[in-house]
Amino acid sequence: MIVMGTIILCLDVTPTIPASFTHSSFQSTQGTLTWTSLSTDVVNVYTISYRRTGGCSSAPSGSSTTTMKTITISDLEENIQYEFTITATNSAGRSLPAMTTATTLSTSKQKNTIIIS
Repeated sequence: MIVMGTIILCLDVTPTIPASFTHSSFQSTQGTLTWTSLSTDVVNVYTISYRRTGGCSSAPSGSSTTTMKTITISDLEENIQYEFTITATNSAGRSLPAMTTATTLSTSKQKNTIIIS
């Protein structure tokens, strides 16, 4: 007996680390984060966690999710440095994290540039 046909394997692959993770437009209590991903990545959701740097606790101050490649975080305190971490998730799992830091501005210094680490 000869069986002929086509076998199609659909292998789920975890997403790659989000690339070019950066921040812009940081003001006193909010800031915008952007990133890119490979065109071949299938991503269901991006999770962004953030915390104040320099503290004793490593627990996140907050987190947000999005399906877009940009997000504005608006519940930040002014004149504080934050560490932001992003992961991409699909049905196969979660990517390794990417990280960036940014400092929110004081309301009296909004014309100054942000500190980039």
